[in-house]
Amino acid sequence: MEEQSVEFDYEPEKINYIYPVKNGYCSDCGGNSVGRRAIYTPDFRIHSSGIWVEAKGKWDGQGRTKILAVLSTSDALSVDNFRMLFMYNNWITKAHKMTYMDWCERHDIIAAVGKTIPKEWL
Repeated sequence: MEEQSVEFDYEPEKINYIYPVKNGYCSDCGGNSVGRRAIYTPDFRIHSSGIWVEAKGKWDGQGRTKILAVLSTSDALSVDNFRMLFMYNNWITKAHKMTYMDWCERHDIIAAVGKTIPKEWL
């Protein structure tokens, strides 16, 4: 982005969200949809578009769960202003049935593969 003279901030803000707790139980309401408060720091914010970008090499299941939780519980981030940038479009499953890009498409998250930010994100 610096080579393209794109103005951006690196990890400019901490975003509050609720991370789901597996097998949780709420003693007040008896429900099992329980979460804990957490903080997420996106990698980049592009000034011209207001888009937040998370850049990833390896992306495990816990990271995917976190992104879904952030996008569904934070006030600052949504699928409208958030993007994923992957170095490689790796397989998620050993059976090679789903890649990072497939997963993002399934969850309506705009994503790209490469070492540069797509121009349409700027």
